[in-house]
Amino acid sequence: MDITLKGVRYDWWGVLVLVIAIYLVINLVLLHGGGFFTVYVLIPLLWAILALTVWQLGTQRPAGRAGMRSTIVFIAAGIGLIQIFAMVFAGIFYSFGHSPYSFTTKSILQNFFYVTTALVGMELSRAWLLNHRHFKKLNLYVKLMAIALLFTFISIPLNTITGVRADLESLQWINSTFFPSLAQNLLATYLAFIGGALPALLYRGFLQYFMWFCPILPDLEWVTEGFIGTGIPVAGLIVIEALHPGRGERAKIKRKIRSRSKGKTYAVIGWSVTAAIVLGMVLFSTGTFGFKPTVLVSGSMQPALDVGDIVLVKKVNPQAIREGDIIKFKESEGTSVIHRVVAINNEEGQRTFQTKGDANSEPDRDPVYEYQIEGRVIYTIPKLGWVSIGIKELLAE
Repeated sequence: MDITLKGVRYDWWGVLVLVIAIYLVINLVLLHGGGFFTVYVLIPLLWAILALTVWQLGTQRPAGRAGMRSTIVFIAAGIGLIQIFAMVFAGIFYSFGHSPYSFTTKSILQNFFYVTTALVGMELSRAWLLNHRHFKKLNLYVKLMAIALLFTFISIPLNTITGVRADLESLQWINSTFFPSLAQNLLATYLAFIGGALPALLYRGFLQYFMWFCPILPDLEWVTEGFIGTGIPVAGLIVIEALHPGRGERAKIKRKIRSRSKGKTYAVIGWSVTAAIVLGMVLFSTGTFGFKPTVLVSGSMQPALDVGDIVLVKKVNPQAIREGDIIKFKESEGTSVIHRVVAINNEEGQRTFQTKGDANSEPDRDPVYEYQIEGRVIYTIPKLGWVSIGIKELLAE
C-alpha cells in the first residue's frame, strides 16, 4: 500500500481505492450470496482489513488544536445524544415500534461485531484521508464535501441508490434517508478533520448503536424523520465551526489556552444548549412533530381553557374524533377556532360535527366538516402564551 514513485508516496490513493473496492465487493458480490458466513464473517473482515491497513500506515495529525480536541469529543457525543433524544421525543407524539433486529445474546454479539467493524473502518479511513498531507493541498470545503459524499454513498446499499426514481416513494427516501445521511456525514467529516477519528466515531456510533440495539424505536413520519436527521447535525456543524478558531488566531489562542480553557468549555456547553433549544422551538412552531402549539386569545372555552393558555393541537383522522373532544377547525372565513365537539351528525352521507365554546350559551351556528378540521387538542400549558400576546400588543402600539 505504501507505493513510492520519484520520491512521492501514493498510499493516500491506495486507501481511497480500498474504501471504494470494499463497498463494491460487498454490494456486487457478497450480498448476492447472503448467508451467515457472508454477512457476519466476510463483510466485517473486509472492514477490519481496512481499519488495520490505515492503522499500520500511521495516524495523521488533525487540523484542530490539541488543547481543544477533548472539547470536540465532548460536543460530538452531545450532538449524538441530542439527536437520539429528539427522535425519542418525537416518538411520544407519533408512535413507537419494535426493532427489526433480533435480541438474543448471540444476535446482539453478531450485530455488534458487524456494526463496530464497519464504523471503525469507515471513521479511521475518513480521518486518515482528510488529514493526509496530499489532501491538505485541496480547498477545505471541496475536500469536506467530497469525503462526505463518498462516505454517504458507501453507507447506503448500492441497490437502493440505483433504485431511486422520480416518484413519491423515492422523494420520501431522499428526505428521510439520503439528506440525513449526507448531513450526518458532513458533520462526521468535519469532526474527523479537526479532531481525528474519535469524535466522528462517537457521534456516528451513538446513532448506529441506538438504531441497532434499542428494542423499541420511534416510528416517525418521513418529514419529521428528515427534519431531525438533517437539522440537528447541520446545527451541530454550525456550532462547531463557529467555535473552531481560524489558523491566524491559533498562535494567540495557544498562549492563552490555559487561562481561557474553562471559559471555552462553558461557551461550548452554552452553544450546544442554545442550538438544542432553538431547534426545539423550530420543531414546535412548525408542527413538525405532528402537533402544533396555538395561543388562545379568546375566552370562549373557559373554564377548561383560558386566554393566554397554549394548547398543543395534534393532527388526527377525523374518524377518530368523539363527542367531548376539543378540536381546532377553520371557519368558512378562514379563521381558526378551538371549540368542543358536542354532537356528531350525518348530513347527506357526510359526517359533520356540532361544536360549542364551553363559555357560550349556544352551539356554533354552522356545522364543521371533516376537511375543516386541523386537529385535536391533546395538552394545555396554562398562561405561557401571555408572553406571545404581550409581544404582539407591544408591537401593535
